[in-house]
Amino acid sequence: MYGSTFMISKSNGSNSLAAAALKWAVIADIGLILLMVPLVLWAEGRMPPELVRFHEKQPVPFEEFLSGKVSWLVMVGLCSAVMIVLGAWIVSYIGLLKRKQWGARLYLLITVGMLSTYVLSGYAAFHPLEMIHMQVCGMVQGLVLGLAFFSDAIDWKSKTAGGEVSQDAPE
Repeated sequence: MYGSTFMISKSNGSNSLAAAALKWAVIADIGLILLMVPLVLWAEGRMPPELVRFHEKQPVPFEEFLSGKVSWLVMVGLCSAVMIVLGAWIVSYIGLLKRKQWGARLYLLITVGMLSTYVLSGYAAFHPLEMIHMQVCGMVQGLVLGLAFFSDAIDWKSKTAGGEVSQDAPE
């Protein structure tokens, strides 16, 4: 613990402060995602008329898919990809709750990969409460990643599946 100022540690083993913090951060992240749906539905009806007209003029993301202008095979492929990503996201939460290295890596991959969806969504305007929610979600995701990779919540020095000691352990 004295070798690095970036490590969060109270004790070794499964009862560490960092492990408990990671568990609660993951639970908070899941709760914030679930809170997003009612918040968006609530805020949708409270947009000023100017923003409503602005949104009506914006092109709909994936309009070709929604209008049926693409083949059913492409639709099945896109729906399958979305289901795979959602399934991997759920699996990453399970891995993080079990404090597994693969869970942290999968969560990082999905979190970074989801950034590309912002490019595809076009212009957007949000209610201030939605913006606060998005900022809190980002902070909690950062907390989860920080605890997963820079604390003793996940044992990065354990043996890998091949039997050798992991060399990518954060110091």
